[in-house]
Amino acid sequence: MDKKEYVIIGIVIIIAIAVAGIIFSSPNSAKNTQIQILNNGSIGENGTIYIKLTDMEKNSLGDKPIKVSIIDKKGKAVYTKELKTHVTGMALVKVENITPDTYTVNVTFNGDANYSSSSLSKKINIVSGHVEEQLNATSEDIQAINIEQAQDSQQNTYTPVYSTDTSYTPSSSSSQQSSSDSRDTSSDDGGVIDENGNAVDPVIDENGNEVAT
Repeated sequence: MDKKEYVIIGIVIIIAIAVAGIIFSSPNSAKNTQIQILNNGSIGENGTIYIKLTDMEKNSLGDKPIKVSIIDKKGKAVYTKELKTHVTGMALVKVENITPDTYTVNVTFNGDANYSSSSLSKKINIVSGHVEEQLNATSEDIQAINIEQAQDSQQNTYTPVYSTDTSYTPSSSSSQQSSSDSRDTSSDDGGVIDENGNAVDPVIDENGNEVAT
């Protein structure tokens, strides 16, 4: 094997190494993500499951599709729905019409061009009656929850409720004033009506003219 052949083989090896390096060292541009269920403890009937999607730096990922399933002990899905996270990264799931028991909540984000997929499974207990919600949440999370709940309420019919302390009822004095203002101050026979509604004779001066009272 002459020198020229060694040179060719060397070039081929260098090219192969370079190509392999590009393939294996090519960075993945998609950022890793994580899903959290913020509930801590049991959830009451008609309670809410609070879900949050972020990247690994805790940045909220809004407007991302997630799939939520609630599975009973027999493996049957009692709730399945696709949701989109709020701009705050939150998604709220109402557990309405679900029999109190222990369930597994599965949450999945399939990822996109910018963020990798992630999933979470967590057991929850749904109990009868109302339960004070306990959340592993920051103040920013609580603020985000309040924002989303306020937006959800705007989608429903809103009927304002007024306190009886501030309701307005016309007073009887006002009604009486209106009634007295509408009275005719003259009688049918040309006499004058006093403030009590009684007719009084007109006052005539010495020249025979009626004097205004």
